[in-house]
Amino acid sequence: MSLTRNLVASAALVACLLQAASCVNGHGKALVSADVVATALRMDGNARQIVEASERANRAFALHDNIYKHYHYKDASYSCLAEGTCFANYIAFQSRMYADEFGASEPVPSAPLGVLSTILEENRLIQTARRIEDEAVSRIQAAPATWIGDRSARERVWVLRTGFATEPLQDEAIRRLLAGYSGLQVGIVTRERAPEVFALVGERMSAALVRDGRVLKDVTRVDQLAELLHIPHAAARARRYPELQRFDAHMHLVPGGAANWNRILEINHVKKAVVSALPIKKDYEGLDDANALVLETARLYPRLVPFVMISPFRASPLEDLENAVARGARGVKLINGHGDFFEPSKQDIIDPPGLRKMFAFCERRGIPVLWHVSSHLYRVGLLRVLEEFPRLKVILPHMGGYLTYTPETVRRLLSDYPNFYVDLSWGTQPDYLRRAVEDISYEADAWRELVVEFADRFLFGSDLVVGAHTSLAHASMVYEMYENMLAAQTYDLNYFPEQGYTSFLDESHNRAGLRGLNLPLPVLRKVYWDNAIAAFGLDE
Repeated sequence: MSLTRNLVASAALVACLLQAASCVNGHGKALVSADVVATALRMDGNARQIVEASERANRAFALHDNIYKHYHYKDASYSCLAEGTCFANYIAFQSRMYADEFGASEPVPSAPLGVLSTILEENRLIQTARRIEDEAVSRIQAAPATWIGDRSARERVWVLRTGFATEPLQDEAIRRLLAGYSGLQVGIVTRERAPEVFALVGERMSAALVRDGRVLKDVTRVDQLAELLHIPHAAARARRYPELQRFDAHMHLVPGGAANWNRILEINHVKKAVVSALPIKKDYEGLDDANALVLETARLYPRLVPFVMISPFRASPLEDLENAVARGARGVKLINGHGDFFEPSKQDIIDPPGLRKMFAFCERRGIPVLWHVSSHLYRVGLLRVLEEFPRLKVILPHMGGYLTYTPETVRRLLSDYPNFYVDLSWGTQPDYLRRAVEDISYEADAWRELVVEFADRFLFGSDLVVGAHTSLAHASMVYEMYENMLAAQTYDLNYFPEQGYTSFLDESHNRAGLRGLNLPLPVLRKVYWDNAIAAFGLDE
């Protein structure tokens, strides 16, 4: 069995185990066997094979000219919500199309390499890949380079030139940074002058630079470059439609993040934002402290609208909420419908009696509920709550639980439940975000028609998690991506993770030529501001 096949099989097994799913395909045949996994875990081998196979294992689809091979799924129907099969059917379809096109003997679900890397941290495969990075860095730094910038500067970075599509963006970022800063040397290493480097790392170095012994990929923005090099750069980001007020309806605060709030919101012209806590563990350990941090931060920064996270496992969720409202809470955040937090061993429904009492209180008081519910869990409580509490304002994030592939299902929900809203956040996890924008791109006409028709029911949100080390450049990149998706006809996704760059081991998520919604200005005004003010019962 090939190295690539072993790695893909390992990723598939990790994916299904993490999702608590059956590790079989649609025909009941095992996706991977124990001996396959054991073989993959023992693998060592050629440097270039390891690196390139790791990246292929992370995709489960194919790249063609930097456009993700994403298959158009049109089989979803509203009934799948009640059956709990929407997302499973979608992933099975994508896997089946992948198998048909590339001749795989079995459908292969994708798994983020970061997850695989974490699980196999002590494994020789990951250790080998890290040795490759170390060797690549040594060779890059020893290769002939063309130097620009301040030749007397002690600060030095190296950039690779492979012909990757985003490299002109990096060139412009470097030019702008050097125009205003004299303490940096930049060495440019080309394929022609260092063939042995590219023989080692292959084709995967997307807008990469080397600093402090590490390879940092997807460095394409001047604010990102300045942040990585610790060079002051605080200019506000340019934006489309500067006359529009912006309300971010979905953000999270974790310890250490309070100091970053104002900078992120000011740089990105966000006037107000809903902020809620995140539980540390599934058992909601530390939730009281996390909620207290949110309420205190919102007291200090009036532009923040505090929502408290409520645990369904506490003795009285209603009492918890009443106490929080007395301390300034303006809404509820629930996460028990998230696939990672739903625990059927404790509760096999997401609307237990304690939460239903709280829902009745929220309905009477006009308190909004921002409720993360994955599509396969609609059937165990959400649909029932929407029916039985018709005046309760329920906002489902992530386009209704990542229903980005089926606008007609979202249309049905909006038609049936007049107080049901969706926010347009997809988080910052690259696999989810990339898949969402690709779905939207494929169905851009249908989504545009739907957002225009139900212009009062869509809310802008980012789902940014703000902590002590949140990259300001990453936050700006996320806001710009959403802005392009909503307002542009076409745009490119130039993504990098929260740490401010893509690591050597991880897949790049750059996508060119995506279709945006190109929403008219009156609709953008509602999505960015008016709808949040109405849904959350706020004054202007």
